[in-house]
Amino acid sequence: MKLERFALIAEIVGSVAIVVTLIVLIVEMRENTDEIRATTLADIAARTQALPLAAATNPEQALLWIKIRSGEGLSPSDFAQAHQMLIVTLKLAEESFIAHRDERLDDEVWQTRAAIALIYLERQDLRNAWEDIRKMGVYIPGFVGYIDTAIADRERE
Repeated sequence: MKLERFALIAEIVGSVAIVVTLIVLIVEMRENTDEIRATTLADIAARTQALPLAAATNPEQALLWIKIRSGEGLSPSDFAQAHQMLIVTLKLAEESFIAHRDERLDDEVWQTRAAIALIYLERQDLRNAWEDIRKMGVYIPGFVGYIDTAIADRERE
């Protein structure tokens, strides 16, 4: 009888220990998820700062940005630079898209990153460049679909 009681108590203690362990693991996973999100955001923010920093510190880049935003015609050299800026911006937006899809980046942050890429695509010549770029298959299909839908939505406005 005594042995049966001891076994029952041991079983109850073991069950409580399992429940406590599961609770601790859940809390640690949540903390880890928050850390991963913070790290992802910091990485994306650091990489995204390169283009505005170039425009802020380099008069040639600043002038190009003014031309892009104003819709002014671009020389072949300007267009080549704008094209490269578009590719870099789209790649950063795609990284953000993937992080958002994988729940490592909040919706608000994703939307701001996407908006930056879409600024370039307000210009018809850069939208044409996007058509050429997307055909190369260097971006994941979900991201391509998002950009295409965003362009179509903006054209309807």
